[in-house]
Amino acid sequence: MENNRVNLTYEIEESDVAEVSKIIILGNSIYSSSKIKSIMKTKEKKLLRFLSSADRYDPDKLEYDKQLVTEFYNNNGYPEFKFTSSIAQLSLNKNDFEIILNVSEGDKYNFGKIQVTSELKKINAEMLSNRLPFKTGDLYNAGKIKQSVEQIKNTAELSGYTFIEINPQLNVDDENKEVSVNLEINEGPRVYVNEINITGNTRTVDKVIRREFSLTEGDAYNKFAINYSKDSIRALNFFSEVDIKEIRTEYPDKLNLEISVEEKNTGEASLGAGYSSATSTSLNIGLKETNFLGKGQKLNLTSSFASTRNTYDISYTEPYFNNKELALTGSIYSNFTDPTSVNYETEDLGLGVRAQFPIGPNTFLEGRYSLFYIKSKSRLQRNFL
Repeated sequence: MENNRVNLTYEIEESDVAEVSKIIILGNSIYSSSKIKSIMKTKEKKLLRFLSSADRYDPDKLEYDKQLVTEFYNNNGYPEFKFTSSIAQLSLNKNDFEIILNVSEGDKYNFGKIQVTSELKKINAEMLSNRLPFKTGDLYNAGKIKQSVEQIKNTAELSGYTFIEINPQLNVDDENKEVSVNLEINEGPRVYVNEINITGNTRTVDKVIRREFSLTEGDAYNKFAINYSKDSIRALNFFSEVDIKEIRTEYPDKLNLEISVEEKNTGEASLGAGYSSATSTSLNIGLKETNFLGKGQKLNLTSSFASTRNTYDISYTEPYFNNKELALTGSIYSNFTDPTSVNYETEDLGLGVRAQFPIGPNTFLEGRYSLFYIKSKSRLQRNFL
């Protein structure tokens, strides 16, 4: 083009999605290839699997499959299981991959000597040892060791130890085919919260979630406070899933907390109709939103229309007024009745304000103020006028 300029056009021709035509397992004798394939998320291409994406080739999913298979063997008495090689080769003249996995299963092991050693004064090592979900002679199971670590952490937290380290020391005896386990408990270094990140909230603003969280950046790590905060966020009923992950940082005494949520519908709409001898035909309409504009505010609108009665009721609640634990609710209503059985009509108008704040963990103080106006009018006077 003029002035020494050029246009670049990229033409992309996309191929079909690569699929897995065959999975070959080599070196296995304890468990069949079909059993190993059933554990994997990657599946072979079949005629009836066209609606699923399980047969699509994904190297990351394949690595995850290898973790799942390794975990399966480790939980069933084979601590030395490993993949010796994994090959994914593209078929000739086809957009299919063949996956070849070589495994080394190793020998079956049982648990040998099991003990718990603790440097913490309030922790009874013998009591913890008796509560472990495995004992000497049981089939080796790495999952039960992980379960024991979490169990001991929970016990230590109830005893006032927030910062502890549990190091499972494994001693493999190849001659007797046993794995001895020593769970060493030490008071770990104090850890602080570096950052609190929130993901998945496509509608709800961050502060609605953060104000339910007991910890802030810079606070000492506390597992009980994290679990309590997780329950508080769930209690909002704004999310279908709530998860809190602990992420290590480059600093040994700091970690990041990632709050992952999944939004769900918080609005409701109702429509109803009815008929009675007193009011004849009636129509009821209701709208309710518990997370208005994603700010945790509540809005409720109900109305009813009939030949002898019309009602309107609107309420609005701010649960954290001025960023404090003070819930303010304002409401306004109107009720007009003109019954056929009497010679007068009535019109009610009213508004109210309600304030609620906590004075204890499960105790609240509430105050209300209402102002209303009632007007009655004779039907005879109305007709005369």
